[in-house]
Amino acid sequence: MLKTKIEINYRQLYIIDAKAGCLGRLVVKIVKLLQFFKLSFHYLNPLKNLKLVILNSSKLSLSANKLKNKEYMKYSGYFGGESYIKLKDLYEKNPNKVIFLALKNMLPKNNFFKNYLRKNVKIYSGDYFSDKIKYSQYIHCN
Repeated sequence: MLKTKIEINYRQLYIIDAKAGCLGRLVVKIVKLLQFFKLSFHYLNPLKNLKLVILNSSKLSLSANKLKNKEYMKYSGYFGGESYIKLKDLYEKNPNKVIFLALKNMLPKNNFFKNYLRKNVKIYSGDYFSDKIKYSQYIHCN
């Protein structure tokens, strides 16, 4: 019996511009890229070579209602170790973390995507990045 192994050698770098984009729509575009909805198969192997760079996270547009009401919770593991932070405070302190937490909450909760987000997704608050790799696609989020 002959086993065929499908090898896909995608070495792609996607640059995503988040300027004046809505948080939810931006993250949905990124999740669709990560889960390969464009292709007819759903393998996790091609994701090893896929790199994402998100620019202008500080210029993301958020609604006033969401800034006031949305809260993120952290739990330290100890009794009474819950701490809450509002989206407005988190966005002023670290706008990159807002996009990272939205991505983390929309992707499946398994070890592959946790490690993948830390290694292959880079989020910058400015409009430049230091890597000198030629990118394959530039996605502008409106």
